[in-house]
Amino acid sequence: MSQVRLALRNLLRSPRRTLLTMSAVIAGVGVFILGDGFVSGISENILISAIGDTVGHVMARPAGYPVQANQHPVDKLLTLSADARALLEKAPGVVVVDERKAGGYPTPVTHAAGKDPVFVGRIREDISHPRGLDLWVVADNIRKGAALNAVQIAEILAKTL
Repeated sequence: MSQVRLALRNLLRSPRRTLLTMSAVIAGVGVFILGDGFVSGISENILISAIGDTVGHVMARPAGYPVQANQHPVDKLLTLSADARALLEKAPGVVVVDERKAGGYPTPVTHAAGKDPVFVGRIREDISHPRGLDLWVVADNIRKGAALNAVQIAEILAKTL
């Protein structure tokens, strides 16, 4: 109890110093709270940017197609021309997995991990352009991107040279 009395006596003895100390403590806590919010916001934006730049969204545009097109977030089930689907199914190294049911599209874990082909699914006509095509592309990036692509390119070069 005597320590509490001593602390109160010291606080009340010099009110100006007490006010200055409390103001500094409050300002310090405020700076830490604002700094934490700022760092959290930057971290979240970096994560969103990294995911957006590296995860399965490819948009192929014909010549003359505007770069800033209207984006429609709704994935509509539109009919796809039979020619485009047939070309994808015949393409070497491409496996089409596109069923209109739950789990009817490829994912990195269920389809691509440890396998050579590129899996294509969720094939839709692009609603922002009459000649556009939206599709979900999944592959084992380490296996296909690094090793297998080099071997496949070497095989093609060996055949043509």
